[in-house]
Amino acid sequence: MNDTSPVPEEAHDDGEEYIVVGAGIDFTDPNSPLAPYYLRVSHLLAAVFLALFFAVFTLIIPIWHTDVWAHLRFGEEIVRQRGLPEHEPFPQSYADHDAPYVHYQWLAQAGAYLVFDLGRSLAAPDADHRLGGGALALCTTHAAILVLRLIVLFVAFRRLTESPAFALLGMVLVAVMGVFVHLFIIRPQIIGELGFACVLLALARPLLSKRALVAVPLVFLVWANCHGSFPMGFVLLGAALAGRMLEAAADKAGGMLAALRTPFAALRAALADAQARRLAAVLALSVLAACANPHGPRLLYESWALSKNPNIPFMEEWKPIPIRSTVDFTFVASVALLALLLRLSPARFTPTQVILLLGFGLQSVAHARVVVWWVMVFAWVALPHLAAVGRRSLPAWVADTSVPSFRKTLLAAGFAVALSLWSGPALWWVHGVEPVGEKRVTPVTPLRAVELIRKHYADEPRRRGMVVFASETLGDYLLWDLQDLEPAVRIPCYTHVHLFPEEHWKKCVAVKSGERGWQEQLRKWDVDLLVLEYDLYEQQKHVEEGAKPGYSNLIDQVRAARDQWTVLETKPVFVAERLRRP
Repeated sequence: MNDTSPVPEEAHDDGEEYIVVGAGIDFTDPNSPLAPYYLRVSHLLAAVFLALFFAVFTLIIPIWHTDVWAHLRFGEEIVRQRGLPEHEPFPQSYADHDAPYVHYQWLAQAGAYLVFDLGRSLAAPDADHRLGGGALALCTTHAAILVLRLIVLFVAFRRLTESPAFALLGMVLVAVMGVFVHLFIIRPQIIGELGFACVLLALARPLLSKRALVAVPLVFLVWANCHGSFPMGFVLLGAALAGRMLEAAADKAGGMLAALRTPFAALRAALADAQARRLAAVLALSVLAACANPHGPRLLYESWALSKNPNIPFMEEWKPIPIRSTVDFTFVASVALLALLLRLSPARFTPTQVILLLGFGLQSVAHARVVVWWVMVFAWVALPHLAAVGRRSLPAWVADTSVPSFRKTLLAAGFAVALSLWSGPALWWVHGVEPVGEKRVTPVTPLRAVELIRKHYADEPRRRGMVVFASETLGDYLLWDLQDLEPAVRIPCYTHVHLFPEEHWKKCVAVKSGERGWQEQLRKWDVDLLVLEYDLYEQQKHVEEGAKPGYSNLIDQVRAARDQWTVLETKPVFVAERLRRP
């Protein structure tokens, strides 16, 4: 009988000494000390997917032209002052400079600026490469945060379904749905989405762990300083608490109807439930943690008040889900799958699941921006039922009966390293290919408009201090890139619309919509240039023309007024110059 047990050190007949690698660990033994860390097929596929996601995202996805640039400008001001400005500090804008400025996302803004500044400092000294280096650094950070969120969701789904295969399915589902909703947009909210995933991870256990009583409030501490969406986490915890209390009351009374007939006994049962008590405690501690911000408890009110700002309803993402859009199709498809699961799943929908679906679903219909949270809630609710259906029809696939092995672990690591060397940052830092600014931002980023404005400043001193009317999404980049010009280029609006007086923002919307009197308003502002997204206006033309008498496509009207406007650029950014009468 052969003895195959490893020997640390042995003198062989040839007189040489041999040392067994791994301190006697047999990497092929499923019972070795390292075996708990070996990967299954599902884990291997997850690692390959995440590595491929990171590589492709950083290699081909440019910085989206909305949201990011104004946040960078605020972050730069915070870093420059080494403090938080009390008012909107930019002389270029028409914002209310006397109103107190609420810092919903100061930490994310300062962090994003430092990342961008690091990237451009590492690039070649010309403007195009500096823009490319900063944009690639931001894109890399964006991709890393997205990958981290998907990893957190994978672990949460694994706990929830007890199936690595369905955890993989849920992770891919969230990523694919995100592509049709918001995935490419970099904004401070991505930190909030990561925080939301972390709360879901804590809720994946049947009984909230004691560690969660500390970890979850810490999540809210960071979240409340990075983005004003942290109340969505309170809604998530509140829904879980309400659902658990209902479930505990029903279990004690023998059914929901019986609990309703004995409300006081049902309440006592709910309050005595260990999970309900821990959920209540973590919710209270999280609210306290969120108060640790520059504004203290007032930020909770300000976050609610922001959604009630009269300028907010004019923003597209705060309107109801647009019909026949990718967001609309994604939401409708998810609801259809839930309806199918309601019929096929052998498991019942719990009170918590019902409350989450109703709360986030109805808000998604009312405000398209909520769909980013719905995507995670939908996967959270749907996966246990998908797994229940799968256990009935494909039990081996659900369980992933593949043997964990060192070979699969090594393969996962190899794929991760190989794909990372193919990523955008590796192309720059390993292979020496400098990122080019024009290719690292979207074509709609108004780079050409900035060139024209700088040319006017250089060639025509009388045109300095000009006013440029741009849509709020393009105004962000002008606010960022033209800050060095003196006197300042005036910009009537950018995406932080809550900072503008209500009457001023209404005038901006009227001009963008091509209402009667738009030219007169531009003359009052003494506007020199008009900068708009060509394709966006072409898509909205028929909607605007049929929405209200007097509305017409603004670009068409500018083209028709040849005696007053000269078209300088058409696609992808429309630029027109107002003619000055001698």
